[in-house]
Formats: sequence, structure tokens, C-alpha cells
Amino acid sequence: MKQSSFEEIGAVLRSNETFAVLSHVRPDGDALGSQLGLALSLSKLGKKVVVRNEDGLLEKYNFLPGGEFLQTPLGEPQDFDVAIALDTAVENRLGNAAELVRSAKTWINIDHHPSNPRYGDLVYIDPTAPATGQILFEFLTNQKFPVTPAIAENLYAAISTTSCSWLCAKSRSAVTNPSNNFPKTFAAIWKRAQSSPAKTRPVIAPENSSGETRSRSPPPL
Repeated sequence: MKQSSFEEIGAVLRSNETFAVLSHVRPDGDALGSQLGLALSLSKLGKKVVVRNEDGLLEKYNFLPGGEFLQTPLGEPQDFDVAIALDTAVENRLGNAAELVRSAKTWINIDHHPSNPRYGDLVYIDPTAPATGQILFEFLTNQKFPVTPAIAENLYAAISTTSCSWLCAKSRSAVTNPSNNFPKTFAAIWKRAQSSPAKTRPVIAPENSSGETRSRSPPPL
């Protein structure tokens, strides 16, 4: 499947009304933050959105805006215009959530894992991005979709808590290279998230590959 453009994906999101936003089982911060960030943006456009993950919202991410809307899959299939798989390199890692939305007319696959086999009708894979949350922020801003402080906070969490393996694998020169969007995107998300209403937030820290939160904390929101 060839790489889809932001314009092609944006056109499908604008022209349809019902969406299921999914991510992988045993979700990390990138999966959950990406789901909620995109779902909130679509909701701002007046779309009907269901956010599903087989394991639901992990307790340590209860602070994420909109987290109360994330569902564990219901027992009966539902019809949707579009199903969106986020941060899920292998389709079967969507778990039973995928089986309940198989009737979707269009499947969109957005991810940053280079091993993704490019399943779906529209596919956007960027292995240079450290997190799917970065891809989504760039997509939303490119397509002029809503990016409220709550949406930005979810995407900030997505990038902040993703596995450190991407950054650890890059040299400082690679990460700071002008052709790499990570520093600029991260700063832009952080700035927008700062406008979120004041509330008590836990420390947002990177996760290791097993999903455990590391002790080092990022800049405060």
C-alpha cells in the first residue's frame, strides 16, 4: 500500500461522520494519548467518535483529558464509516476491538513503527517520528483541524511517555538536524498544552520498552 498524503486522509475525515479510533493492546502513553488527541479533534468537528482499546485506560493515565470516553470493546459489533488504527504495527495487536468494527467502510493506519506492513485503505507510516503523537500533531496542524489545549496535552503525553528507544538510538546530531521535525513539534505541542486549565498532574515521564514509567521527568507543562 502506497503512502497516503495528509490531504487524502483529511478529506476522508471531513467527508465521513462516524469513527472508531483504536490502538494496540497493553497500550502505552503514545497509543492512548494519540487516540484521545485525535478523537477530541474529530469531536470538535461535530463527528461521532468512539475510542476503544481492549485494555481500556490504564490508571496511571487517568489524568489525560477525555480519558473518560475511552471504552473497552462492547460485545456486539457496531457500524462505522471509518476505523482508525493508531500506533499499531501489527493489525492483530488491535485485539478484539478490531473484530467489533470490521464493517467500517474505510480503514486508516497511522503509525511510526518501520515494521508496519501497511495494512488498511489509507496508510501513513513515518519511521523517522519518535511517536505517533508527533505525526498526529503535524497532521492536525497541516489540515487545520482543531488543536485545543486538551488535545495538545494528550499529544504531549504521547510523545513524552513513548519508549526512549527512538531517542536513545539517535545521535544528538541526528535529533537536532534541521530536517528532523521532533524538536520543533515537541516545543509547539508543549506551548499549546500550557494553556490547559490548571490542575494536578502526575509527572509525565518516559516509559521503557516494558511499559514501566521511568524516573526521569520531562519539562513541566
